[in-house]
Amino acid sequence: MLPPLSGPRLCGIGTRMGAKDRATLRLSILYGAFFLFVGVYTPYWPVWLESLEFTPLQISLLFGLGPWTRALANPVAGWLAHRRIARHRLLTGLAVASLLGYGCFFATREFAVVFVLMLLIGFLDTPMLPLLDSIALTSRVDFGRVRLWGSVTFIAASLLGGWLLEDRSESLVLVLVLSSSLIVALASLLAPRTDIPPSSATPSASTEDNQVPSRPILYQLRRPNFPLFLLTCGFLQASHAMLYVFGTLHWRTIGIDESTIGMLWAEAVVFEVILFWVAGRLKNIFRPAHWLVIAAAGGVLRWTVLAGATSLAPLVATQALHALTFAAMYFGAMEYIRAHTPDRDIAIATTLYSALASGVAFGLVIPASGLVYEKFGGATYFAMAALSAFGLVAALVLLRRTRARGSTLLESARAQ
Repeated sequence: MLPPLSGPRLCGIGTRMGAKDRATLRLSILYGAFFLFVGVYTPYWPVWLESLEFTPLQISLLFGLGPWTRALANPVAGWLAHRRIARHRLLTGLAVASLLGYGCFFATREFAVVFVLMLLIGFLDTPMLPLLDSIALTSRVDFGRVRLWGSVTFIAASLLGGWLLEDRSESLVLVLVLSSSLIVALASLLAPRTDIPPSSATPSASTEDNQVPSRPILYQLRRPNFPLFLLTCGFLQASHAMLYVFGTLHWRTIGIDESTIGMLWAEAVVFEVILFWVAGRLKNIFRPAHWLVIAAAGGVLRWTVLAGATSLAPLVATQALHALTFAAMYFGAMEYIRAHTPDRDIAIATTLYSALASGVAFGLVIPASGLVYEKFGGATYFAMAALSAFGLVAALVLLRRTRARGSTLLESARAQ
């Protein structure tokens, strides 16, 4: 067990830190470690898979496993956390098991074996982020300020990955993935304890929310507007499928070199960091659903432009819109959960969000995007723009439905 961050362990700084400050520091480090891994895996894992001579359809099928395992594993993790399994211990166990799983890739190049390994690892690593999100939300820290450190390390990882892969073997990707996975496992030991008593609720929770549900997953799905919230986020999350799976490969086909590709990924996250930095200050101006509307509108614009992009200039311009399509969506989703869910049920809410909005939605769209990309290439982004358009309609409906309810909850919270 890790000792408290205090005294000489932080060169004396810890003695002046309160519990919230210590949680902020620990969570910042943990988000940084996790997205260091994501910054290597997301842009460059498809490159390693392509080096094994897998087809675009096979690559999309492999990436499609993650969302489906997320849909199955994440609710289970949320249920375990709800049943008082310590979230920090569960997070560490998953991180260590995932590390061991990635080490197994050194022993194979066969599609069937890679398929099975990615399937098994998906059950281990997909619940980690929603568990981390639930810890952050119930720690009452400024979510944007701790989450931005994940974005900062994503920038570093994507730049470093592009530089290291320049004129080097794609097998290096596997080494980088395993190394960053080890860092995640070590950093998971810093996860704060946020055990929630069964009767705990947010200040805005109703009397009914204080009753412990016997079926917490079904109970959460029956909350007012929560299914619509999941549908909205599902459209917006899934619209990134083309970028996440084939973005790097497509940019290579139009003549963009690896180091420039790393800079493009880094640019997107720079703007993501900026939004996370300022978002907390805008919470009294924008409701959570406002952020989802902004994200959807940004997606329609971003994917439409990318569909016809054949040079570097439009790529540079549209990568800045990642602040809207991803960061605004993610921040809005987390703030929606925090505003409309008792502390006791936040682990359930975040894992359901991950399972359905970024699990099932991605699981349906990624294989389809592989088929479309094989035939139409970059024009596949038009389909992503359509998904954002559907998400915009859903977000506007959610905003209208939650406006009056949101006002009531906000007034209740301020009164207390």
